[in-house]
Amino acid sequence: MTLIEATELTGTTHIWLWDTWPPSDCRRHDSMARREQPFTQAHAAADKLATRRRLLAETFGGDVYEWNVSSDRRGRPLAASAKQWPRVCLSAARTGNVEVFAASDGVEFGVDIETSDHPKDRLQFVASCFSRGEQRSLGHLLRRDVSVIEAWTMREAFGKGLGVGLDFPGDRWFDDAAGWRFDVSSPRPGLCLATATAPTARRIEVETKWIQPDTIETNR
Repeated sequence: MTLIEATELTGTTHIWLWDTWPPSDCRRHDSMARREQPFTQAHAAADKLATRRRLLAETFGGDVYEWNVSSDRRGRPLAASAKQWPRVCLSAARTGNVEVFAASDGVEFGVDIETSDHPKDRLQFVASCFSRGEQRSLGHLLRRDVSVIEAWTMREAFGKGLGVGLDFPGDRWFDDAAGWRFDVSSPRPGLCLATATAPTARRIEVETKWIQPDTIETNR
């Protein structure tokens, strides 16, 4: 893809999802599993990096090896290219065995994904996960048919969009998010996906796609 073609994608946030194996919440405790764990983790990290670089090259142009994906001190993914491609903003999330990677051309945003199973005790979940200030504002969202899980996913996406994750004063985030755009969807039954996009004059389209991740052949 050429640079001219890539700039035509302005105003689009691309979200890719894929299944990983084994799920991150699966744990084996036998001796073989303990010996294989470092290799498995390294292999999974290599696969994820290869997948991210391929997606960036296919979407914004350039060769796979011209793209570099790193992270800042808060874990936010960063993209850099050997050539002067348009500025690309990244975000990522994971729940269970579902990996999410997202990219937008120059518009700050954040993405988060959670299982959408409703807590058995909604009041306890709200009390443990939201500050008192948030709880007072939460009623406005719930009255607009936004579930507790959706509100939590929106909160995390907003924090990532600010570049601070969950490390921000959350008492007034519902007010601080004025002007931000929130998109909430269910990419698969049992999953809640939220995107928070910073205020912009551009019309932003959100595209979500399930993909097959890359697999890197490595020798043990």
